[in-house]
Amino acid sequence: MKIKKGIPLIDQHDKNYLYGGKFGGNFIPETLKKPIDDLTILFKKLRKDKKFLKERDYHFKNYVGAPTPFIKLENLTKHLGGAKIYAKVVSEANGGAHKIYNATVHCLIARRAGLREIVGDTRRRLCRENAFYGS
Repeated sequence: MKIKKGIPLIDQHDKNYLYGGKFGGNFIPETLKKPIDDLTILFKKLRKDKKFLKERDYHFKNYVGAPTPFIKLENLTKHLGGAKIYAKVVSEANGGAHKIYNATVHCLIARRAGLREIVGDTRRRLCRENAFYGS
C-alpha cells in the first residue's frame, strides 16, 4: 500500500473501505452491513465534532488517566542511526492497556447513536448507560 501525503491514514481506503489493494480488505456478514454503514456515517461526523472530542478528552483525563507518558527508545534510536523513536506507555492507563481508550470511545459513540449498551471483542458488556454515565 502506498501511503499518500496530506491524507490521514484512516482515510486511505477505496470506495469499499478496503485497505492494501488487491490483498487487503475485510469481510462482514450481510446482516451487519447496514449497522456498519450507519456507524461509518456517524463516525465521519463525530471525528470532527468539537463537542464530541471535548467529551472524549474529558473521559480520557478523568476515567482513563490520560495523558499517559511517552518514553524514548534509546537502543532503537541508536540502531536506526539517530531517528528519535518514542513509545506511548498505555499500560499506565486505568485497566493497564490500550483497550480502555477503545472501549471509552465506543461507549461515547453508542451514546450519540442512542444505543444503551455495546459488546466488546471479549463478549463482555463494556458499558451500560447508567453505569458509564452515572445517571
